[in-house]
Amino acid sequence: MQQSRYVIGLGANLGDPPAQLKTALSSLCNLAAATILAQSRLYQTPALLHRDNPAPQPDYCNQVAIITSPRHPEELLMLAKRIEIRMGRRIDVPRWSARLIDVDLLDCDGCYYASNRLSLPHTGIAERRFVLEPWLEIEPERAIASTPLKALLAQLKN
Repeated sequence: MQQSRYVIGLGANLGDPPAQLKTALSSLCNLAAATILAQSRLYQTPALLHRDNPAPQPDYCNQVAIITSPRHPEELLMLAKRIEIRMGRRIDVPRWSARLIDVDLLDCDGCYYASNRLSLPHTGIAERRFVLEPWLEIEPERAIASTPLKALLAQLKN
């Protein structure tokens, strides 16, 4: 069975975020027949204030992991969303609300993929310090669309 290499972003800011990240990654690996190749340490990051939900929130706990899985990207996304729901993520709240768990597919084999449900690489990578910093920890020479992650991080305002 051919394995694909995925970069996964995890985050939570309600409940016990470190435990929830560990549970989500373990659950995803079990359901997706995946193996963890690398995972960053846990990062504490301030919640992004967004015009659609400007209410203050607790800081997030974020992590990036690299896994291999024989699953197609759409199938892996479906499994990730199923895990989020099982872990108590509510889908009836505004998109930028605090959450018990968030699992994002960031990249698959360094290739481009687009559907009405999924874009890879993830379209928000360049604006998200909470993705770039942990990803750089485990892949310091990585680039997206020929732009090194280091350069993307350097372009972000503090």
